[in-house]
Amino acid sequence: MSEHNHQVKIRTPFGVFDGKAVIDVNGTDVSGTIVYMGTGNDFPGGTYDADGNIAFGGDLLVPIGRIGYSFSGTFRDGMIDGAVKTIWGNIFITSK
Repeated sequence: MSEHNHQVKIRTPFGVFDGKAVIDVNGTDVSGTIVYMGTGNDFPGGTYDADGNIAFGGDLLVPIGRIGYSFSGTFRDGMIDGAVKTIWGNIFITSK
C-alpha cells in the first residue's frame, strides 16, 4: 500500500478552494480522504488501473449538509486530475 498526500485546487460552482487529497493505493483498490472546506470526506472502495485511471465516490460534507458524489479522473506521476459529479454540478480537483 502506498499513501499519497496532495495539496489540490478544488474548483466549484461557488469558487476555487484549496484542499487536500490523501490517496491510498493498494493494487487496484483505492481509498482515502478529500479535505474540502475544512472537512475531511473519506472514500472507501475506489478503483485504480494500470493506465492511471482512478474512480471513487462518497458523500461531501458541506455547510448545508451532505451531498453524494462520484469522482473519475487520473492519478499519474503523483498528480491527481478529474471531475466530481454532484447534484449541484461538477467540481474539479487538480493537484497544485
